[in-house]
Amino acid sequence: MTKKITTYKEMLEEEERLQQLLKAQKLQLQSDLQGIKHELKPFTNLAGTVKKFLTRKSGQAITSFSIRLLVDGLVKNLVLARAGWLTRMAVPFFLKNYASHFANEPGSFMDKLKHMFGRNGKVRQE
Repeated sequence: MTKKITTYKEMLEEEERLQQLLKAQKLQLQSDLQGIKHELKPFTNLAGTVKKFLTRKSGQAITSFSIRLLVDGLVKNLVLARAGWLTRMAVPFFLKNYASHFANEPGSFMDKLKHMFGRNGKVRQE
């Protein structure tokens, strides 16, 4: 408030000025939030990837069984055969978790396999 209001007209003018100031501040706030979201985008992508490594997505039993068999058979027993016990426990854990998210995405490799092995090119409904 710049001066003392003495008339009704001055009060209406001051209200209009304050409304315009409020609109400008709202626009500035929206712009600032968009800038913050843009700057934090790499961190949110990183957090999503870390979440995929630390959590397992539930899905079909055959998918989880095949992932577990593949990771335990190939990675744990062949690739990491001479690694230490901590590495042999940690790497398969993270790979199984990440692969469970990868296998359940639409249009993924697992969907292509289901289509290939389905009857007459049709996927069986379970």
